[in-house]
Amino acid sequence: TFGLARCNIWVQKSNRSSLFQLTDSGHMNKEYDDYMQMLSKNPNDPILREMAEKLRRRIRTTQIEEEIRTMCVASNPVEYAADFLAIDSTELVKIHAIYEQIDQDNDEYISVDEYCRFVC
Repeated sequence: TFGLARCNIWVQKSNRSSLFQLTDSGHMNKEYDDYMQMLSKNPNDPILREMAEKLRRRIRTTQIEEEIRTMCVASNPVEYAADFLAIDSTELVKIHAIYEQIDQDNDEYISVDEYCRFVC
């Protein structure tokens, strides 16, 4: 009737909790400080108290998620492996010597052929 083309619109429902969201912890802390300042002037406000508590829990949850995300993630892969395997420096030297025996072409990569030659 208005000269518009006919079209189909497809809508996909997504779960918001599964989407990665960036959080601005500085903003959340400032907002929490503002709530606490307002609560000091009006300590009997139940809605404001609930909002402050909800935000405090959200800040703590964000901190815990960040700690879990960064836990056991060393920037150096050798440090990560040593931490993961719980080995000390003497054991690390032994592993490095064996690695050098396996990696015959010194390209810092052990191919399947190099590994098979070492094992057989």
